[in-house]
Amino acid sequence: MGLDSIELVVEHERYFNISIPDKEAEQIYTVQNLVDCIAKHLHIVSNEKTLQTTVYLTIINHLQALNKINSYVNINDKIAQHISDPEERLFIKLPNNITIETPKIFTSNNTEAGIIYKFRKLINWTPTYIWEDLTVADFIDATCAINYEQLIKRENIKTKHEIYIVVMGITAKFMGVDVFEIKPEKTFTNDLGID
Repeated sequence: MGLDSIELVVEHERYFNISIPDKEAEQIYTVQNLVDCIAKHLHIVSNEKTLQTTVYLTIINHLQALNKINSYVNINDKIAQHISDPEERLFIKLPNNITIETPKIFTSNNTEAGIIYKFRKLINWTPTYIWEDLTVADFIDATCAINYEQLIKRENIKTKHEIYIVVMGITAKFMGVDVFEIKPEKTFTNDLGID
């Protein structure tokens, strides 16, 4: 494990208040491996997606109220079918008065992201996701991940999906990885570039 990988494991240990033995940490290659390892230490087996459903319904209702979408939105639909302007960042108030923001979509043709895109091209980094391929579920999970500190009480985590959201959030925040890049099957070293 490289220094970045060790740092990432330490951040997760600190957040979840667990200790992952070195031998176990050496077996963590993918995001899903890390989620499963944390779940094992917390004795969590449920994979319900209550948080995803709550945020999904809130965002869809918000977009319908703004007349931004006018058709039924299935969580497995491509997000581009329903949100035509990926550069618009939405701020949504959840029922418990928490304001969350949706992620900024990286496209090579928006000005802010365009500058970042040019910089990232200089250091040979380009995103591996394509806006048109992202599902509504991807968008909702990314939204949850960038707001994980507000949405999830660390002492009350009950599902593997909540662990996954926190892993996405911590990895994006501390390692600078784009939240849309973080998927269960992604490897930390090869796919996310974490040494």
